[in-house]
Amino acid sequence: MRPAVRLVSLSLMSSIFFRCATDNAAAVRQDRPFSIGILGAGYRPHADIGMGLHGSVSQDSPAPADSSKFDERKMKERGQSIGFSFVTFPWKTSAFCFGLGVNTGKGKVSFDADVVGSSTEKTRVEFNRSMTYVGVPVGWYWIWENGFTFFLNFGPNYRVAHKTSLTKDGGLTVDAAQRDDFISSIEDAKRVAWGYYGLMGYSF
Repeated sequence: MRPAVRLVSLSLMSSIFFRCATDNAAAVRQDRPFSIGILGAGYRPHADIGMGLHGSVSQDSPAPADSSKFDERKMKERGQSIGFSFVTFPWKTSAFCFGLGVNTGKGKVSFDADVVGSSTEKTRVEFNRSMTYVGVPVGWYWIWENGFTFFLNFGPNYRVAHKTSLTKDGGLTVDAAQRDDFISSIEDAKRVAWGYYGLMGYSF
């Protein structure tokens, strides 16, 4: 999805979700301080404060369709991450919240690298990566009176720590300069990431 379309979509979603706020949101948060769902959980020590833990797993996801230089190298990513967030609810009659989050993850990235002296032959390269991000989540934490819970947030994440290490260097025929430049371009694209997270579960 192109950035302009993404921005318009998120703006429309924000407008719709903001108007769907529950009138007794603070009371429900106070009565049901614990939330649990698939790959995530939350705790609210106070009606105006919440914290959460979540995880994610990806397997051999291809490069985004709008990233042609990554796609032509048949780049694949897989990995897992875990995150912690602290949010505040500024209005007692709304599910809206915002705060601060930390996410850390590790995984593997593979792609086709050039072979020295050939314009068509490729060799597979793979490297491990680990990254830590600090983010600013903005979202909505709906809790119905029957306990059904739906949480959605999004926002920018800024990388604060980063490490890579080659596990398959491509062999003796690989174009090492092209390989290393491409790895740098992959990692440069991850300096700032747009994060999404959703939880569907139960509060008690």
